[in-house]
Amino acid sequence: MKQIIYGSVCGIIVILVTVIILSFGGRSARQSELETNLSNVVETTVRNVMQNKKYEIVNYQEFVADFTQNLLIQLESNSEVEVSILNADVEKGVLSVKVEMLYSHPNGKPGKVHCDKTVIFENEQSQLPDTYVIKYEVEGETYKTYNILSGEPLIIPKTPEVTGKSFSHWVYKTSGDVVDLSTIISDQDYVFCAIFN
Repeated sequence: MKQIIYGSVCGIIVILVTVIILSFGGRSARQSELETNLSNVVETTVRNVMQNKKYEIVNYQEFVADFTQNLLIQLESNSEVEVSILNADVEKGVLSVKVEMLYSHPNGKPGKVHCDKTVIFENEQSQLPDTYVIKYEVEGETYKTYNILSGEPLIIPKTPEVTGKSFSHWVYKTSGDVVDLSTIISDQDYVFCAIFN
């Protein structure tokens, strides 16, 4: 009887430790993803408006909608995202945003991470590096697309899943060569294709 009780207590402790580790690891991964992507999206949105002149801002809502859409495209997570525009003033050249990501821990309790980013347009115009589009394809269909600043490392998406197949690696669509995942983006857009076993 003592062994059963001891075994049960040990099992409960192992489960609790596992849930705690998963909770902290999940929170850390979500915070890192949010910080990286928010920085890239704010800078890309600013560049599109102020430096590249891809479009004119007709109204505040259009600019906010473009920023929000770009952010949601970049995020890997299926979490709920709340975007607060703290300040968006084209005349003064300021964009300040706060983003909160709401998610559930493995134990079902809600979790939240947040990140703030402020960019001053006038200072960014001459300092922003080029942005390149990196597209990942799975079986001929677009899986993920990222806008990556020149000089930044690749963003590697979550491993794709295809029924009955095991993911092996990514290759360059044009050459078929294996992608070096430590590549620093510096000169062009890329399309990578998933290879499965």
